[in-house]
Amino acid sequence: MIHSSIQDNWMRVEIMHSVAQSYYLETNDSDFRERMINRGDLFPFDAVKYNTMEKESCIVGMVMAWSVIALESYVNHAIAERLNNQTSAIMAIEFPRQITDKLKIGKSAKSELAKKLIILADDDKQNVEYISVADELSEIRNLIVHDKPFELLEFEDQEVEITHFRSRGDNSETRHRFDHLSDFYRKCEKIRSYVTSISPVVVMGMSEMSFTNLINGKR
Repeated sequence: MIHSSIQDNWMRVEIMHSVAQSYYLETNDSDFRERMINRGDLFPFDAVKYNTMEKESCIVGMVMAWSVIALESYVNHAIAERLNNQTSAIMAIEFPRQITDKLKIGKSAKSELAKKLIILADDDKQNVEYISVADELSEIRNLIVHDKPFELLEFEDQEVEITHFRSRGDNSETRHRFDHLSDFYRKCEKIRSYVTSISPVVVMGMSEMSFTNLINGKR
């Protein structure tokens, strides 16, 4: 039987989701939160709620990053289950880019996660929609985990210009909020369901890995 760290990774996601939710509930429906999110007047300023929202943002970023890690461990497990040859499975898990490049498939896929989906599907008619979602999720994780510096240039007219020291990713600076997780989880669940439809993953002692349950408040 194939074993992996899916159960541990998924438990981490559930724990961090719970922490993020607790921070969110502390400021939910507050006037200060509304003004902060919609760029309203900062005053009257609430330092306690501000710090709580900052903690919420940080933990939500961790939830997003680890959700993609858990998702990729799920894909790795599915590859190990599906491919009969151990060497082929190792190559697909460790070096998916080399395989897709050699076979000249999945040229539109940018991330290793998307390339693993192509290998797992083993189909010339790769679903562009799933590849696009996998690339998007991988980029979100990378922007959180692989932090790049940026420079602020202030001009005399009080205009500010931001220069990012990176060549990939969206340059817009978005604070992660608990409210963003529902849409994010739907994308994760889309990939998980796709993987399950190709190669069902069975992990002893683990209930179903479901991002939908997190959206609905079930764990």
